[in-house]
Amino acid sequence: MNVIRTWIKKTLDKWIQQGQENKQILLFIGNFILGMLIGYGFGLLRIHESISHYWGFAALKNWLMQTFSFFMSFSPSLGFASDVIAYQAAIIAIAIPLSLEIISRISERYQSGVITKEFNRQWQIKVLPFLVIANALLGVTLKFFVDSKVDTGWQKILAWLIFLLFIATNFLLFSFFKKLGQYATKTKFLLDRLFDDLTQVLRSVTSNGQMSDKRLQKSQEEFISALEGIGDILVFETKNRKNNQYLIEGLKRIQDIAEQFFALQNSQPEKFLKLLYSHEILQLYKPNKLEVSWRLEFSPEKYLVALMAIVNQFLRIHEAALEFKNREIARLSLNNLIWLLRDLSQDINHNHSIKTLLRVLADLRYTNQQIQDEFSRILSITWYTSVVFKDSFNVKYLSEFDSYFVSGISKIISSRQTQLFDQLVYTLHDSGDIKLKHSYQSIVTGLQSLLRQLEYQVYKEANQTEQLGKKLNNLNFLASQLQTQEQVNQCLELFKEVKDIILHYFKSANQEEIQKHLEEIHNNLVFRFKFNNLIYLMFDIGAYCIFKNRYDYIYKLWTFRQPNDADATWLGHDIVPGSLLGLFNFYFQKPFGSPISWDNHHGSSWYFDQYFLILLLREFLNSQITTNQDRQNLVSTFQIPDDINSRVLSNIRYEVNRLIPIARELINLSDSLQILGFNTNQLNDAIEDGLIIFLESLKPKADKQLEKQLRSQKISKTKVEQFKS
Repeated sequence: MNVIRTWIKKTLDKWIQQGQENKQILLFIGNFILGMLIGYGFGLLRIHESISHYWGFAALKNWLMQTFSFFMSFSPSLGFASDVIAYQAAIIAIAIPLSLEIISRISERYQSGVITKEFNRQWQIKVLPFLVIANALLGVTLKFFVDSKVDTGWQKILAWLIFLLFIATNFLLFSFFKKLGQYATKTKFLLDRLFDDLTQVLRSVTSNGQMSDKRLQKSQEEFISALEGIGDILVFETKNRKNNQYLIEGLKRIQDIAEQFFALQNSQPEKFLKLLYSHEILQLYKPNKLEVSWRLEFSPEKYLVALMAIVNQFLRIHEAALEFKNREIARLSLNNLIWLLRDLSQDINHNHSIKTLLRVLADLRYTNQQIQDEFSRILSITWYTSVVFKDSFNVKYLSEFDSYFVSGISKIISSRQTQLFDQLVYTLHDSGDIKLKHSYQSIVTGLQSLLRQLEYQVYKEANQTEQLGKKLNNLNFLASQLQTQEQVNQCLELFKEVKDIILHYFKSANQEEIQKHLEEIHNNLVFRFKFNNLIYLMFDIGAYCIFKNRYDYIYKLWTFRQPNDADATWLGHDIVPGSLLGLFNFYFQKPFGSPISWDNHHGSSWYFDQYFLILLLREFLNSQITTNQDRQNLVSTFQIPDDINSRVLSNIRYEVNRLIPIARELINLSDSLQILGFNTNQLNDAIEDGLIIFLESLKPKADKQLEKQLRSQKISKTKVEQFKS
C-alpha cells in the first residue's frame, strides 16, 4: 500500500509541475473546451433563435448577406495575384535580409549579440515572414488552378483573402520598419526595452506562486542576458558620447534593478537563491553541502552569477571611462559598486554577496595602487569609512570589512606610497563619514530627564518594578566596554530590554520624542563599538609600521590632528590611544587578533608589544614631564580601575614580566625614536625611571585589586555545603 501511495503522490506531483510549466496552454485548451460546451448547450436550447427574434439580429443577418453577395458578385482580376507574388518576393528577397543586416551592424557597433536576440523577439519580426510566405503561396495556388478568370465561389474567396493579406502585410511592414528605425537610431529605446525585460523577469518571479527550477533557470538567463545587453550599450556610449547625463541615468537604473533584485530575498527567498546562484552549485547542494560550502567560501564570485552580472556592468563602464578619461563616469560607476555594498551590508543574510563585492573592490584597489590615480583613495580608504560608519551598517560584517581594509593599508605601507598614507591619516582624522557622537552618558542622562519630565510617577513605577534606573546605569557601564562583538551584542540585548520597558510604561507619553532618544542611544552604542574597533585597527597599523621600519608614518598618525607647531587646538577624531589609563585599558583588555597578513610567516606579538611600550614611553617624554620626579609622581598617581575583571588582573604579572625585557631594548632604537620626536637625551631616564617603574608598579597594584575583588565577593552557601559533603 505504501508503494502505491508513493507512486500516486509522485505521479500527481509530476502532473502538477507539468501543469504549472504549461499553465497558459492548459488554460487555452480549457477555455476552448468550455466555449464549445456552452455553444453546444445554447444550440440544444435554441437560444440563438430567441436572441435573433427579440434583439433584431435578423436585420443584421440580412445586411451581412447583402454585403457578402456584393463581394461575391465582384470578380477580381487574376493579374493582381502576380503583382502580390512579386511584391511578397521582393520583401522576402530584399527587405527582410536588409533589415537583418542592419540589426547585425547595430549588434557589431555595440559588440553585443543581445541586441539581435532582442530584435528577433519582437512580434512583428516573428509574424511578418510567415504572413508574407503564406500570402505568396496563396497567390501561387490561385495562379496554378485558375487560367484566366476568377468566377467560382472558392476562387473569389481565395482572391479576396489574398488581397486582405496584402493589405495586412503592408500595415505590418510599416510597423516592422518603424521598429527597425527605433533599433537603428534610438539608443534610449534599446535601453528601455532591456530594462523592461529585467523588470518583467522580476515581476514574474514576484507574482507567480510556484515556479519550476527550469522556469527559474530560464528567468535567470533572461535577467543576465538583459544586463549584459545594457552593459554593452552603456560601454559603447561611454566611449563615444560626451553627454554624461545619459550614462548617469543608465547607472541609476541598474542600481534600482539591483535593489529590486535583492528585495526578493525577503519576499521570495527560495526563488531569490535560485536566481542568485548558478545552476551548477544548486545541483551540487543536495548531494554535497560541504563541497558547496567550501566553493562559496573560497570563490563566491564564480557562483553568484546574478550578482556578478550586475557588478560586471559597473566594472565594464568604469574601465571604459578610465580608458577614455571620462572621470565623472569612472567615479560614478565606482560609487555605484560601493553603494551596492552599503545597501547589502544593512541586512544579515548577504554573507557571500558581501565577500564577493569586497573581493571585487580589492582587485580594483590592487590595479589602481599600481597606477596611483585619483581613485586609489576611494578604493583603499573611503570605501570603508563611507560604508562602515553608516548607522544602518550591520556590525556582523565588521571583521570581514576590517580584513580587506587593513590589507589595503598594509600594501600602502609596504610599497611606501606616502601620498596615499597621508590621505589615509587625513581621512581618518577629519572624514565627514565618521560623525562624532555626543557623550553616551549625556544621552542616557538626557533620556532619564525626559522620562521624568513626561511622567514622573510612571518613571518611578518602572524604576521600582523593572529597575529601569539600574538597567540604564548598567547600560552606561557596558557602553564603556565595547571592544568585542560579544560585548556589543550583550549591550544591544540590554538596550532592547530597556527599550521594551520604556515603550510599555510610557504609552501615553510623547512617543515620537522617546523614539528619537532611543534611536540616538542605539546609534551611539554601535558607533562607539565601530570607532573603538577603528582605534584597534590603527594600533595594528602602528605595529606594522614598526615591522616595516616606517616610523615616519607613525609620526604622521600621532601629530596630524595637533602638530607640535600648531597655533590652535584642532578638533578631529583621535585615533591613537593616549594617557596611562587609556593605554592600560586598551592593551590589557585587548581583543587582539590582527587582520593583517604579516610577510613571510613573521609573527605580530613582538611588534604589538613594542608599539604599546613606545606609546607608554611617549607619556613619560611629553613636554609636561621633564624630570624623574615628575615621572615618579605620574606612576604613583596611577590606579587600576575597579571595573577590571579578575581574569585580566591575574594575568597582569605575567604580561609585565614579558614586557620589561622588550622595554629595555627600546634604548637601542634611539635613531628610530628620534623620528617620532622623542628627546633622545632623556630616553634612558624615561625608560628606566618612567616606563619600567610603571610596569613594575602594576604587579602589586593588580594583586591588591584582585584581593579586594575576592574579599568583596559573596560566599556561596551552596558551594560551602558541597565542600563540606
